[in-house]
Order: sequence, then structure tokens, then C-alpha cells
Amino acid sequence: ERTRGATYYPSKLTGLYQAAQNLSVSHLIDGCPYVPEKTRQCLNDLKDQKSAAGGGKKAWADRTHALGVYEDENGLKFASRLDAFAPEHVVPHK
Repeated sequence: ERTRGATYYPSKLTGLYQAAQNLSVSHLIDGCPYVPEKTRQCLNDLKDQKSAAGGGKKAWADRTHALGVYEDENGLKFASRLDAFAPEHVVPHK
């Protein structure tokens, strides 16, 4: 049986950052019995550090989009091929 926060389905690129934060804190650090204690402690230490290195919501959205993920009216989709990634799938991020 899955523990709380095992699965997230963000519908927008800008929602990926928060989903990752939620997964890290509520599942990997506190809930999942399969995460080794050493890894759990490392994640906990990273959580307590304030850093701009990760870039926040926009940076996560931009990086994910560069990997071929785009938004449409039904949520997030993967491009079938990066070289065929159509310009109409480019969504400006705020």
C-alpha cells in the first residue's frame, strides 16, 4: 500500500516544482519505508538549506519543457520526438 504523497500529477509545468517539494517532504522524508535512513537524512539536511541554485518554479518549468514536456488543455504531455517539438506547444511561463 502506498504512503501519503507517493504520487503527484501536476497539470501545469509550473506545478512541477511544488510537486517535487511535496514529494520530498511528505513522502521521501516522512512517509516512505523504502527510503534508506542515510538518504532521508541527506534530504532533510538539503531541505533546511536555503538556496537559489535550483531556480524555483520557472527554472523547473523551463528545464522540463526543454526535455519535451508541454502543456495542453488536458494537462502535461510528452512530445513524441524532440526534433518534432512543435512551436505551438511552447507555453510562456510567468
